[in-house]
Amino acid sequence: MNIEIVREKESGCCLLRIEGEMTIYGAAEMKEKIISSLGPCSEIYADLSQVSEIDTSGIQLLILLRREAQAQGKRFRITSKSAAVETVTGLLNLNEISEN
Repeated sequence: MNIEIVREKESGCCLLRIEGEMTIYGAAEMKEKIISSLGPCSEIYADLSQVSEIDTSGIQLLILLRREAQAQGKRFRITSKSAAVETVTGLLNLNEISEN
């Protein structure tokens, strides 16, 4: 699992590019990186187009990210999803996690 965080200083937007597996095996490490990325951002965009596998731990991280962004008055949006993410969020009827 790889997380790249790109911050645009002028606009205050942050883009999280998550690649690889969003599974229980990397959930703790990913949680730390994701939560720490919220600090300087006014808007958070997540690019999940390169996520090869996602399980319930990965879904929980996305829900946590959305909840934390809302609690801090920040906008959160998923900009793109891989087929794996699209399938799981569709099966769980969680397409609304991408809108804030």
